[in-house]
This record gives sequence, C-alpha cells and structure tokens, in this order.
Amino acid sequence: LKRAGTPQHPAELAEHACLLTEFYFNRPAVEWPLSSGGERSQFKVRAVAVASDPEALQEFLLEGVGLLMTNHVRVKSDVAAGRLVRVLPEWAGPEPTLYA
Repeated sequence: LKRAGTPQHPAELAEHACLLTEFYFNRPAVEWPLSSGGERSQFKVRAVAVASDPEALQEFLLEGVGLLMTNHVRVKSDVAAGRLVRVLPEWAGPEPTLYA
C-alpha cells in the first residue's frame, strides 16, 4: 500500500502486486471474483507470487509483498493487532466451500 496506495475500486487491483494461491498455477490471466451489493464481477490482478503454502503467503503479506484474498479467520489476529488492514471492505470474495 505504501508503494501503490490503497485501491478504491477492484479495477485498480491490476496496478497492485497480488499474492495468489496454487489454484492460479499455470493460468494465463488471473481474475478475482468479487461482489458488492448486487454487483458481481471478475477483476484482473497482477501476480507477484504464487504459493501452495498458506503460511508462506501470509508471511509475504506481512512483509508487504502484495495483497492477498484470503479467509478472515486466517488474518484476524494480524488485523486486530494492526499489522494488516482490510482493503476494499465493501467488496467480498467467494464464500469458502467445505468438503468432506
């Protein structure tokens, strides 16, 4: 956020460094699905790191490497401690899906 500022709209994510999960390996273009109110759309992001380890992604996040779309539970203690801030709070990613 210090380098590129805080995005005000998801369309600005293409200008920011983003961290991605292994779900995005080998994809030519990456878009994050986000919704706000009744509006749902896909927004292009610029990947600077892709990892399969959620803890590694969280370390990158804490080091300021880029933005990460993740579950609130994973980062809530860092948000509460002021180490992380939520960006685009009026926009939400897809709900986590649970399988057994």
